[in-house]
Amino acid sequence: MPPKISSFQLSRLLGGGHDPCKLENPILVGLTCGAAFLLAFLLINPPDGRNLLANRWLAVFVAAYGCAMLEIFLHVAGFAALFRTLADFSEVTRFIAPPALYLSISSFVDPDRCVRRKDFLHLTPFAFFLVLMAPHMLSGQNIQIASSALANVLFGFFRMTLPVQTVVYWVLSYRKLRCHQQNIRKIVSSVDQVNLD
Repeated sequence: MPPKISSFQLSRLLGGGHDPCKLENPILVGLTCGAAFLLAFLLINPPDGRNLLANRWLAVFVAAYGCAMLEIFLHVAGFAALFRTLADFSEVTRFIAPPALYLSISSFVDPDRCVRRKDFLHLTPFAFFLVLMAPHMLSGQNIQIASSALANVLFGFFRMTLPVQTVVYWVLSYRKLRCHQQNIRKIVSSVDQVNLD
């Protein structure tokens, strides 16, 4: 049976009473979300077939961005309670975006790069948060932690993990790009074909 949509949810979906320049407009957020998912699917198998690994990591990053926009859309349109599992999974994907961007940049600057086992260590916070959120996604019940002190430490850790992870991976990505830029100037006289600017 399809979920029922109230007239209030329908008016919110159509953007009634919202500023079109804010993320409160469900149509704008929905279009952005759809465009991000379309771009992610196109990046999985690029037309020229070159640099597949880099494009696929970039697809994961763009899909994580699409999931973030999907979560905003579900909340703004009032559908978060109807699609709880999807909203929860969209929240979890935020932990995969920074390492996916870094791994994509690593693959772009080194086209011969292969998938390594240690690459999956970058996804540890995502996997850990996914396991932690799984009970809520499957049953709607929050995870029960016996000690409130342990709960405060655990949730404090996750509250800090995403911003720290984002900044660290941005810095690492920037350093990789700068190093690549300096190295190609040493090797090639004309950088038009190999520059990532």
